[in-house]
Order: sequence, then C-alpha cells, then structure tokens
Amino acid sequence: MTRPRPRLLLLAAAMACSSDPAGPTPGPDAVVVQRSFVSDTIPHLFVGAGDIAGCGSFYIDEVTARLVASVLAADTGARAFTAGDNAYPSGLAPEWGCYDLSWGRFKARTWFSIGNHELNLDTAGTATYDYVLGPGVDSAENGRRGKLYHAHDLGAWRIYFLNTQRNIPEQTAWLKADLAANPRLCQMMIFHRPLHSAGTGELAPARPLRNWHMLFWKRHGDVVVTGHAHHYRRTANIRPDTTAGALPEATAIDTGGYRLFVEGGGGHSSLSAFPPALAYDEVRIKSNGVLKFTLGPRAYKWERLDTAGVVVDQGERGCH
Repeated sequence: MTRPRPRLLLLAAAMACSSDPAGPTPGPDAVVVQRSFVSDTIPHLFVGAGDIAGCGSFYIDEVTARLVASVLAADTGARAFTAGDNAYPSGLAPEWGCYDLSWGRFKARTWFSIGNHELNLDTAGTATYDYVLGPGVDSAENGRRGKLYHAHDLGAWRIYFLNTQRNIPEQTAWLKADLAANPRLCQMMIFHRPLHSAGTGELAPARPLRNWHMLFWKRHGDVVVTGHAHHYRRTANIRPDTTAGALPEATAIDTGGYRLFVEGGGGHSSLSAFPPALAYDEVRIKSNGVLKFTLGPRAYKWERLDTAGVVVDQGERGCH
C-alpha cells in the first residue's frame, strides 16, 4: 500500500543562540574539568527521532523523513540522528530496505544509534551492521561492527551515541575516557532506552545505564535524547538520584544537570500510553514528529515538530 505523503512546511533557519548563563553548582561527587572552548561560532541544526520505519501502512516514516529533509536543506552543515528502533520489527535486510526508502535519502548525513528491535530476531545484527556501516565493513563513521557506539563533534558540541543493547560495561569505560579527553562546554548523549521513566514492563527504567548518566552529570553534560516510548516527553534539568535502587531515579535541579528528551515519534504509528507523570516532567505530547536542535557555541534551542511541521514545544538554554 502506498502511504500518504502530505505537503509539509519548510522550516526556518536557526535563530541566534543565547549567551551562557552562570555555571552550575556541582554536586558533591562532581568532577570539575578545564573547559576546551571550540572556536566555531556558527550554530548548527541537528534533527532526528527514534522508533522510525517499517514496511507497510502501519508506519509514517515518509512523513517524518520530509520533516528531517526540510531541516537539512536549511543548513549544509546540519546532521540527522536516530535514537534506535530504526527498522521494524527486527532489523532484517528487507526492513532496512523500507527505512532506506524514506530516511535513507539522507543516510550520508545521519548518525545512528540502534535499539532493541534491530537486534530482535537477527541476533547477530548482520543486516543492521551492513546497512549502517556498509556491507562487510568493519569500522566506519557510526562505529565498529558488533559495537556501534561513537562520538562526534558538531560545531562546539560533543555528541555521544551509545548502544543500549550490547557491551554496556565496555561503553561505560569508553565514555568515561572520552569525556575526560574531550571536554566541551556543550555535550549531548543519544541512545535508545531511557533511564528516567515511571513505566513498567518494556518501558521500565533501564537501570544498567545509570553509570552513563552519572558520568555525564559529573562532566556537566547538557542534553540526553532517547527513544523507545512512542511519544514525545521533555523534562526539567535533572540529575541522577545517587541512592541505590531509587525511583524515579532522578532529581530536578535548577542549575546544572541535563535535560532529557524522549523522542519516539519517528514513524511508528502505534503511540505509547504515558506512564504516571514524574515531578520533573515538563511536556508530554502523544504524537508523531521529530526533534530539532539549533546547537550554538554556548547554548541550544529545541523545537518539537509535529507531522505538519508545526512547532508544538520549544525553548532554549545555555550550556554549563
């Protein structure tokens, strides 16, 4: 069945970013680092989502792909990202073929993270590695075969893509080393499964990932983006709760901390019910769409675009 392809609005270019606010008050275990300020002063657009494509009329990835393409057209230096579960239901070659028909048009400008569905039936991940890296390729921009975690600079930002399905202790050591070796004023992490959630069952908090959040908070990270839940959610600035076994596993804070975005509206048309609201939830929207960032040298702006290209949530904040 041919899926509908409605006309979408072209998105405006990035607005100038705000000045840097006062720095955070670090927690008792925070590590204070010597900052390395990247001289690039031009804001960059960065856009994407998780939970994206599949074959058949159940998915609307052509619609979200047009949103992403319109943002990329506004900035030759812009990049796209995925937050996992890119090719439903199992990350097999035919399903990646359906992804390729929509989001594949800007594959060369996409940084990937992968989710549980990519490694569901194809437990070897062969089709996923072949699509993301290239057939038979062992190592490329999106990481190494069997691993698929990687980091990139986009303007002044250092952006980490982690794999919530494999090699978690190995990635924790790598993340710690890279954060120390590449200090930035502005930092982002992107991966599939969120830690901070009041959900149960499939959407229960991914506790093995707590160390990633602790490392990121101690290094004054700014933004965490995940997928997995098929909706959009934004929190206040939060930090991990350091109490063992604590729920909901985070504490809202005014200074410091990172803001969590859950963007699982990339194309899967079955939207997830919201778990009970958490004290630090600020916005929850049950619709498909994509998340657009304008990344400046000292601040960032976010815009959540629905399938018509309408901005349904937005804001900006300085890095710290």
